[in-house]
Amino acid sequence: MAFFRTLDLSGAGAFPVAWAARRGRRNWFDIAREYTERWHHSQQIFEAVGRPSPLLSRRLYLPVLETFLRALPFTFRDASRADGHGRSSAGRWRGGGEWLLLRQGGVWVQVASAGVQQAATVTLPQEVAWKVWSKRRPVGREVAVVARILIEGDAELGRIVVGYGVVMA
Repeated sequence: MAFFRTLDLSGAGAFPVAWAARRGRRNWFDIAREYTERWHHSQQIFEAVGRPSPLLSRRLYLPVLETFLRALPFTFRDASRADGHGRSSAGRWRGGGEWLLLRQGGVWVQVASAGVQQAATVTLPQEVAWKVWSKRRPVGREVAVVARILIEGDAELGRIVVGYGVVMA
């Protein structure tokens, strides 16, 4: 923790975050990635011992989701669509959340508002999102998880959101 306080948050990160980009990350993202690692391992312990988890509170969980979803533009790099093509990844959990991508200049970028009809919407329950993206629950093999994920619109884009992983295994 003391080491993190010495860093210039906007300075170049020492290590790329492999699931979010091949190069060019900032220190703040390295710190956020470290937080997600500690959070998801701690959450696994709460789940393993069958105890209620305070980690699913908005204050502690939303930063994890926001960090995970920073990987979406990189994850979509091979999903070729026309510029102006919008898509939305919407998580439905306590406190809500919506993350939007738009294809601009041949690449996917995160935007606050797409301004176009959404090509796909993915709804993940709070209890499922972290498990899917941390590879805790393999999608496609566990019917109970798949049944709780809703993909509307472009199924291929929806499957990219559901199938990507943000924790190195």
